[in-house]
This record gives sequence, C-alpha cells and structure tokens, in this order.
Amino acid sequence: MKRITATYVKELSGWKGDARLYRLSRAVTYQVLPTAQNSPRHKATTKHVVVSSVMAFGFPEVYIFPAHKDGTPINVLEMYGSRKGTLVHEVALSDAGWDIT
Repeated sequence: MKRITATYVKELSGWKGDARLYRLSRAVTYQVLPTAQNSPRHKATTKHVVVSSVMAFGFPEVYIFPAHKDGTPINVLEMYGSRKGTLVHEVALSDAGWDIT
C-alpha cells in the first residue's frame, strides 16, 4: 500500500500560532471526544488535518488535529505525530508517517 501524502492547502487565521490545513491522500483514523460523561471514546476518519505550531509556556510545540475540508477542527484531541520541541510542521507530518507534497 502506498504511503499517505499530506498536501498543503492553505494558512488558517484565528489560531494562536502558525496553523495550516493539509489534505491527506487517504483517510486516517483519529479519536473522537466523548459526547457525554462516562461514554467511551470512539474512532472516526478524516482526509484533512490542521497542523498548528505555537510557543506554549516558553516551549515549542506542534500539533495535528482532525479537520473539515474548510479548515475548522473536528475536535481538539491531538493526533499521532504531534510533538513538543519543534515548531516545524513537516517534522510532525513526518512523525505521523506521512510524506509531504
């Protein structure tokens, strides 16, 4: 199976840091926040992600969030590939296992 590619779509406004929307070559799984107390988390899929880098409490962090195709986040549970210690989007995308186009 071919690796997933992440294609830059656009910069996003309204975020505290540098946020960009990427389109994935195929859907990936992410955790969904429970809608009620004590309800279990479940999984869903998306073909779009927001990658956001920010200085938090003096430390660089870059996060990946599932998103709708217009760039609005689906939820704020960070996805695999999110990491502390860098502001570089490509590092997080690579850590998620995706190639950047």
